[in-house]
Amino acid sequence: PRLSVIHEGIDTAAITPQGAAEINLQRAGLNLRAGDEVVSFVARNLEPYRGFHRFMRALPLLQQLRPRAQVLIVGGEAVRLPTLPAWALHTSAFFPGRYAVAALQTNVTGNGFAVTGFDLLALALIGAAAMIAGLRMFRWDADKRRASRGDRLWLALALGVWALVGILAEQQGRVSVEEAVLENVGTSRDFVVAEVPAAPPQARSAKSAETPVPAPESTAVVPASSPAPAPSGPADWHLAGPQDFKKIAFERLPPDSGLVAPIATADEAPDPLALEHLERVRQGLETWAPAQVADPVQRARNDLYVAGVPDLLQMSDVERFLPQIVFDQLRKDISAEDLPKVLYWVAMHPDGGSDEAIDDLEELGLPGVMGPRKAARARVMLYAFKFLGRLIGDLPAAS
Repeated sequence: PRLSVIHEGIDTAAITPQGAAEINLQRAGLNLRAGDEVVSFVARNLEPYRGFHRFMRALPLLQQLRPRAQVLIVGGEAVRLPTLPAWALHTSAFFPGRYAVAALQTNVTGNGFAVTGFDLLALALIGAAAMIAGLRMFRWDADKRRASRGDRLWLALALGVWALVGILAEQQGRVSVEEAVLENVGTSRDFVVAEVPAAPPQARSAKSAETPVPAPESTAVVPASSPAPAPSGPADWHLAGPQDFKKIAFERLPPDSGLVAPIATADEAPDPLALEHLERVRQGLETWAPAQVADPVQRARNDLYVAGVPDLLQMSDVERFLPQIVFDQLRKDISAEDLPKVLYWVAMHPDGGSDEAIDDLEELGLPGVMGPRKAARARVMLYAFKFLGRLIGDLPAAS
């Protein structure tokens, strides 16, 4: 077989159930023993990427069905650096906490001190400046603890070192971090058929005197590893038409049954626990402010975030069923003549328009995306392509 499942190695001789085992959680006042019902959630951070929102939604029903079950949640409240907006990343460079976390992270990644030299130097400089300032400002006599002008200068020195470290980090390009992207879904050019330029007439006639020249294949598919040159498209969405749609290689899109941009089939039913949430989104879209903007392109882009963001966050309980709700809403709000043109324009310009609608997803009971939103825009592109393919008949209504 081409695929094999390799399970995590567990020493079953050493790790076995023990009837006398118990865990005493003093702060919570719990003493858990063998036989107790325990449900646990363990993750580095309690965030949508780890499915924490789904776990919390399931808790009321779980507690109703199993009232004696104890729930243990283990995880941090920190925010990963790649999810921070640009201004927060630059601000963090002036605070020692960032460098402390980076230095500690090497204990997990195993990269060693070779990659954390600047972080250790930053901590040493900030720590030394704070210690010197503290020693100079310390007073044994309580009557002399009022800050003098000299004390303020020492305090300014300590804060100045913080600023110096931040400036050095900026100058050496240590502020930016690699954006975490779950999957590289490509760009709009990866889903457009390459246009093979025709040879000049004189070149063709000269060549034909020697050997016959086969006609160029204008529909040749360019491999994803070598994306097609930037396609020449219409200057405005109103000008898009069938001549542009036929250039799209819909077969390159990820399948509806996959992990990226999934769409449920007609005979696929959602989990009963998700029905109420899906209905809330369906009804909420009717009055959702971003879905009421005048510009049809921005309106479609906003609606597509309702499908794209849950897919990006891997909300498996609803992500497969939201696209059909969004598709129905788009067909209701935008005329049949304009909708293919609008979807084409959104798909071909994923970085255009505003992404502020992501901040309003909570009104529909959906989480937003913190930090860079390029991956969310890429999901909007994929769903725009898929919906366009359904409208023009190049993709089945439910594949």
